[in-house]
Amino acid sequence: MKSDALLLRESQRDAGAFRELYDRYAERIHAFHLNRTRSPEAALDLTAETFAQAWAARARFRDEAGGSAGPWLFAIARHLLLASVRARQRERSACDLLGLPTSSASEPDESWLEGLDDAIGELPPGQQEAIRLRVIDDLAYVAVGRSLGISERAARSRASGPGRHPPSPPFKGSHTMNLTDPLAQLGNALEQATRGDLAATTARRRRRGRFAVAAVALAVLVPGAAVAASSLFDGKSVAASMPAGTLALAGTNPTCTIVTKDVEFHCTLEHAPAPEISDWMGTVEPTVDASKHVNGGCRSLASDGREWECYLGDAAVSQQIIGAGLLGEASSGPGVG
Repeated sequence: MKSDALLLRESQRDAGAFRELYDRYAERIHAFHLNRTRSPEAALDLTAETFAQAWAARARFRDEAGGSAGPWLFAIARHLLLASVRARQRERSACDLLGLPTSSASEPDESWLEGLDDAIGELPPGQQEAIRLRVIDDLAYVAVGRSLGISERAARSRASGPGRHPPSPPFKGSHTMNLTDPLAQLGNALEQATRGDLAATTARRRRRGRFAVAAVALAVLVPGAAVAASSLFDGKSVAASMPAGTLALAGTNPTCTIVTKDVEFHCTLEHAPAPEISDWMGTVEPTVDASKHVNGGCRSLASDGREWECYLGDAAVSQQIIGAGLLGEASSGPGVG
């Protein structure tokens, strides 16, 4: 029997593998949400969003529980409850990106969180603070690490450490559950949506492959083009792509440094962005490259909007900064909101 970790790796190219993971955990994730909300409709919506977010983040899954994805999935579920109550509306961003239908009944209530943090109080102080910064304050792992004076990897380890989650079964043996009709229907809808998302991702990669061939041809035909291509994803180009994607960032003079080559950049603004948003923490904005196409996106790490983490390509989609359909699209000018 395949482990959860293996299914998540295979789900990069096979939506059926993710459906198998869903079948293993859907009833327990649904029960977790139902016990908190006491609303079947809200619980089903939150279950859908939990797995939609897991799908979006599957490439970032780290096997830290002997092949089990249980702690990771329940951490996503817990975060959704907190985010929904904090915003007074159910979080459904990943469902929207996948086109997964949800209902609109039952508003979030503080009672959903009763006893939710009991397990945190039993953890070491350093781990408590990491979890609160990540889950409650909704900071990115890199920002959690800076706040605690530790590396991003250490921040991930602390914030995803053991909590009081429903026990996850070992991955040996049968996992397939006899799901109730609503959960089975949700599984069918999720599988259909994820297959469509994989197809769209494959199409984007093919387009980018054609663009790469064109760039190589240009480098051969035009002297100096190879130099330009080699520096396409340097800090300066990413800094320029921020105001090109969002009007509020015009005149902020960003400076970006490489975190992961060609994938992730940390950017600081010399000037605060336009005051159209009172609290920029967690705000996401697209980036637009010199060819006037959306090439990624950034998330604000600070309330004043002076510190951002930017991701290029599929990483921006995985980080839920931009939708899969927006990546590579032509831009008519900086966005207003």
